[in-house]
Amino acid sequence: MIVRFAKQEIDSAGRGRSTVSLSNGCTRRRSLSGYSPVAAMGPSAPPHLVHATHQPRTKNQEPRTVNPALRAGFTIIELMAVILLIAFLISILFGAAQYVIKTARFQRATSTAAALQAAISTYRHEYGLWPIPNDSTLQAQLATLGSSPPATNAYAQWTLTKTSDGISVTFPTKYNYLVFDMLRASSGSAQNPYNTNNVPFIDNSTVFATTNAAQFTPRYRVSSSGGMIEAGHPIVYQNRDGTMGYYSITIWFDMEKVEVDL
Repeated sequence: MIVRFAKQEIDSAGRGRSTVSLSNGCTRRRSLSGYSPVAAMGPSAPPHLVHATHQPRTKNQEPRTVNPALRAGFTIIELMAVILLIAFLISILFGAAQYVIKTARFQRATSTAAALQAAISTYRHEYGLWPIPNDSTLQAQLATLGSSPPATNAYAQWTLTKTSDGISVTFPTKYNYLVFDMLRASSGSAQNPYNTNNVPFIDNSTVFATTNAAQFTPRYRVSSSGGMIEAGHPIVYQNRDGTMGYYSITIWFDMEKVEVDL
């Protein structure tokens, strides 16, 4: 005959369980589902038991641990993706900036050409003649071209042409100073005999010229000891790629027209 002896215990989590001892030396334990000794004690329950039963641990639940390798941070792949994205955005911004700079250079060059063209036309209205250098060779060539001209007379400093539109003279590239020097305004002791009314046809603060060292500099800085803009320096502009270019001047006598081209 097997005799059973049973007693009740309370584990560390506050759950009840019963222990049954059999006379054959075996021991069997079983949980008392629905039984809470701590709840049965009421307000007089010990604090450590109340704390233990506040967040009961589920079956087979292990304490949560944090792997140091999984803490906050970026992986190599994430860092490479961010770096590639930043490099892509920088390349887009750099390309856009270069486009804006090149466009601004071209617009400035064209606007300056229009201003120089207007200055030459103003000189024509002011003095009744075109700002053609009073060079004996050029004047003789113009006279010859008007009577029995060849199609084109090309020289180092100018080109004379006669077409159905009439006679024209072109001052190419670095020889544009032959015309622009005649538009200089007098300053101080320096006098320009081709601009006796001292009219400032050109705003020298908005145009560029070259010095004897072929430097790109504002024209107002290229001045002589008398204060007037020094002669012999062509007016230039910046191309889209930043290189230096010269304005070319063409005057049509019969058409009463002038063009300043890049």
